[in-house]
Amino acid sequence: MTKVTRVTSKCVSLLLGISSVAGFLYTPLTPSSPSRPAMPHLLSPCQFSEYYETRRILLVLGLHVVPPTHASSLFDRDGRPSLTTSTSSSFAADGQRRKKSSGGIGSSTSRCVSQLSSSAQNRGGNRRPGRRKTRHAQNPAMADTKFLRKRTEELLRITSPDAINTAGPSTPLSKSKGMKVDRRTFNFLIDAWAFSGDANAADYAVDLLRRMESLASSHSISTVTNSTIETMPGSTSDRRNIQPDVRSYTKAINAYSRSGRSDAGEQAENLMREMENLYNSGENPTVRPNSYTYTGVIEAYANSGAPGSALAADRICEEMIRKGKEIVVDDTRKDGDDVKFNARAFNAAIRAWAESDEPDAAIKAESILGKMRELYKETGNRDVKPNAKHYNSVISVWANSGEKGAANRAEEILKQMETSGVDDSSISPTTVSCNAVIDAWAKSGEEGAAEHAEVILDKMIKGHLNGSKVKANVRSFNSVINAWAKSRDARAAQKAEEILDRMRLLAEEGDEDVRPDTASFSTVINAWARSHNLDKAERALDLYKQMCELYEASGQSNEKVRPNVIIYNAVMNACAFTMGDSIEQHRAMEIAHSMLTQLEKSEHGTPDQITYGTFLKVCANQMPEGETRDQIVNVVFRKCARDGQVGQMVLQQMKALASPAVYEKFFQKSLDEDVNVNDLPLEWRCNVVEGRKRRRRHLA
Repeated sequence: MTKVTRVTSKCVSLLLGISSVAGFLYTPLTPSSPSRPAMPHLLSPCQFSEYYETRRILLVLGLHVVPPTHASSLFDRDGRPSLTTSTSSSFAADGQRRKKSSGGIGSSTSRCVSQLSSSAQNRGGNRRPGRRKTRHAQNPAMADTKFLRKRTEELLRITSPDAINTAGPSTPLSKSKGMKVDRRTFNFLIDAWAFSGDANAADYAVDLLRRMESLASSHSISTVTNSTIETMPGSTSDRRNIQPDVRSYTKAINAYSRSGRSDAGEQAENLMREMENLYNSGENPTVRPNSYTYTGVIEAYANSGAPGSALAADRICEEMIRKGKEIVVDDTRKDGDDVKFNARAFNAAIRAWAESDEPDAAIKAESILGKMRELYKETGNRDVKPNAKHYNSVISVWANSGEKGAANRAEEILKQMETSGVDDSSISPTTVSCNAVIDAWAKSGEEGAAEHAEVILDKMIKGHLNGSKVKANVRSFNSVINAWAKSRDARAAQKAEEILDRMRLLAEEGDEDVRPDTASFSTVINAWARSHNLDKAERALDLYKQMCELYEASGQSNEKVRPNVIIYNAVMNACAFTMGDSIEQHRAMEIAHSMLTQLEKSEHGTPDQITYGTFLKVCANQMPEGETRDQIVNVVFRKCARDGQVGQMVLQQMKALASPAVYEKFFQKSLDEDVNVNDLPLEWRCNVVEGRKRRRRHLA
């Protein structure tokens, strides 16, 4: 794995003998280099291996570390190791300093390595034993997609049929961007794309894979060294060196699984079927699908969110189980040796059901948990042994299922964990387990759901005081508040605010894990909006003011209580449903207008389609029909269109609120005709974010 040189306080001793160390560190690692000198006593074995491993990875990409002119060049101005890189293949024998590049791939890689060095130093120097490295630390190219794209495009260019045919044998095609073309380089870049997070990562990964296939099947194999591409006879060993293997295909499948594309599962499975065909036909015996391949396909379906993806993930999971159980003896091996059960694949299948809209999703998810228990009992394979994470996932599926009795079933699974956890701590309930059950009750809508949720919260608090590791956090409290907000209990709003007060008291006593956040306040405001209290608008406004006071008291540093657009929308929603006489209605209208105006002027956010839609709802509920209301609707809709926030909610409110004349003026249709959002001018709707989940991600 790639390691980045780190400098800590312990490395200050390097400065004492820097003149002797400098020559050692910067000995070029090229075939023409003289033999390495003995390692000085000033460098520990760890430092030695880290430095050369970093340089080795850069060399794979055709990059070299620039030697310094003097000892101080070993460090930058911040005291970090200076790993300046260059793509040129020639080194100055006497260690002269190179001229700085004005950009390009070399400087891009230098920034990448510098960022990784800085990150490592911020974590406190050397990595603690046993801590798993991040994927970016393993593959530095992932930290810079611009660099990655350049290297990929260069590799595809110099290995294209046209480039090879045009160049001819031993003809230089690149003087500065050449790289060694072999399976290792391709796999390195495919893996980098898989974890890059780039929108086109999967396409780049597959392009690289297809180029490997093309090179391996062609009549000649391209071998690119530092600055020269040579066309050599395509021997069997050459083809093996470039031919994609199981890792190549699996890494490309991982690129699909992380892409979030709706067709990710289908494309990933197609690649796996290609692997099976190549292996079964004997054309490529190195691409037999293994456990990682199956896991990647299952995750691709789970992450795609496409209709039917859960069924497909379940089908692949069943196939993996069947392959793992088969024992068909051939000359050298048993069928199934490459496909072994692993908990990650099963959890992905459970997650696929969690994201599914299928009516029996929760039952299917729980059946996978049952299969894991059975397989562990049959085989004793600890890799398939379910743990608390798998139980938590199933509880969450039940919580989101909407099925009758879902909350009870979720709580039964929690009790199973408590019972089994006595003998096996890996199955003991966690805070996540309890929160998921509280959430199940909050979403159930059943009679007494809020009381059930609060009982679990109280149990968590008391258990922790008695030594339990399960500790209530802000999400635990927020879920109970949500349970009360959604209940039809006459005391709901008051109970929700009491939970909020309880959170604030515990936070003041030093429990930072339960300090209220924006979600806490907005949920209580929504509880008041749903209540039958006449002063709900005033109550909502008071909570908003409390948030502002907390935010200002923190010196505007506590982002958790910084009012955002959700809070403003919640207060306006309480105004929309305010009941009472004309005085109450006028006050509600006044508060709503104040919220809209403050949001427009504040740094906390900008009005969205929910803001405008909710304000129009306030006008519909709190103002009588007439010219004044039409004038307000006209002004508000124009602002909404100017901000590009005319979405479905705004159209619904316009249809319910606007007079026939106003409606026809804006949409050139009568009130009897529906207006489709996509038929509106693009500038009216360009900033609309539909869907609750998408809006939350947008705000984040």
